[in-house]
Amino acid sequence: MEVFNLLENLEFSSDEEVEEIIYEDEKMRVLRTMSLDQETDYMTQDEDELVILVAGEGSIQTKDRIIKMKASDCIYIPYGQSHKVVDQDKAVWFCVFIKNK
Repeated sequence: MEVFNLLENLEFSSDEEVEEIIYEDEKMRVLRTMSLDQETDYMTQDEDELVILVAGEGSIQTKDRIIKMKASDCIYIPYGQSHKVVDQDKAVWFCVFIKNK
């Protein structure tokens, strides 16, 4: 087993979000995503997603509302829920995707 520190060796880009796979198998995928001020397109995933904002600020926007998040906030996004990420400010996200087969 290895220790992975979510706040060490951060890599931000002004061009795009930086994603780093921490772990992946046939059942789940775990990512660290680093974002300065990027806004994503709407996405509708075929996976359940647990998202933790580790550092910085950001918001999850659905068609109905905007959920503002601060460091240590957590949200569950069920598969099929259309959403995008907005209002990011040096955001470090920890995302766990649970694959639905």
